[in-house]
Amino acid sequence: MTNLVPAAGTRAVDLAAVDAWWRAANYLAAGQIHLLDNPLLTEPLRPEHVKSRLLGHWGTSPGL
Repeated sequence: MTNLVPAAGTRAVDLAAVDAWWRAANYLAAGQIHLLDNPLLTEPLRPEHVKSRLLGHWGTSPGL
């Protein structure tokens, strides 16, 4: 199991930056896997924005 306790001297701002990066990277990975159109969500998602068949591998997804 991963140790979730921050190391001594770790600043909250550093943890927030890593968390923001992690969420953004996962969003990009999920978008590349699942979305066909509207990646910036400029309009509400509709079924035609989502790929009907998922292809490829998920090896570059940071959360997997």
